[in-house]
Amino acid sequence: MKAITSSDGWLTAMNADDLLMFETVARVGGITRAANELHTVQSNVTNRIHQLESELGVPLFHRHSRGVTLTSSGTQLLPYAAQVGQLLSEARRAVADEGQPSGPLVIGSLETTAALRLPETLANFTAQYSAVDVTLRTGTTQSLIKMS
Repeated sequence: MKAITSSDGWLTAMNADDLLMFETVARVGGITRAANELHTVQSNVTNRIHQLESELGVPLFHRHSRGVTLTSSGTQLLPYAAQVGQLLSEARRAVADEGQPSGPLVIGSLETTAALRLPETLANFTAQYSAVDVTLRTGTTQSLIKMS
């Protein structure tokens, strides 16, 4: 894809919302269906797609009576739009994560190890990370492997 510059020579930035709209239109195959899924009006989606096409200088969709299909340029852009959406979701999760483990944790151990080495470690861990639901399973190596 070529570098995109505005009339004054500055590189322009694609808007993540425009890429989300593009990806949604491509996935559902129509502007109106995408507008419904994105909880916006059809004219907003149409305008944003036209703006993106204008910025890129290429058509992204073939428009027809049954909806839209991707052009070759749209097909090339789609994985990047999906990747941007995925990266933004990961970024939101990363900053929302307070660094505290939570959820289930299943530990398998031999009975002797569980009795002699784990009590203090598990007590300290569960005191520090109360949001973790710790389950300790004991048995032989073979039986623990079969449980997993």
